[in-house]
Amino acid sequence: MVDVKINNKPKRRPTTKEIVESANRVNKAERLEYGDSVMTHAMLFTGVDLKNNKPVKWRVENSWGADHGEKGFDIMSDSWFGEFMYEVVIHKKHITKKLAELYDMDPIKLPPWDPMGSLAH
Repeated sequence: MVDVKINNKPKRRPTTKEIVESANRVNKAERLEYGDSVMTHAMLFTGVDLKNNKPVKWRVENSWGADHGEKGFDIMSDSWFGEFMYEVVIHKKHITKKLAELYDMDPIKLPPWDPMGSLAH
């Protein structure tokens, strides 16, 4: 932690833990609604660590390239995945028949300002 001066007054920079905890003061839906969290880029999930058949962490290839993380890969906790992942593309061979039947439904049309469309802009 490094002290900095803002308006000539000493201020302490927040720790990573404090930043993450402050992000968790509002829920995922509220972050989307108020523009505090948006979909900005794509990542490829290349692995999952399971404990008792439940995900604990995910191996992610980020779209920022090999200079980021460990040769372009990061490890993300399942709680992070649940809070900050908004859309997932899964090959149809990996989904249940019940989920596949959803493709037969009429699509839900979102207004242009809907946060779920921000990645498409």
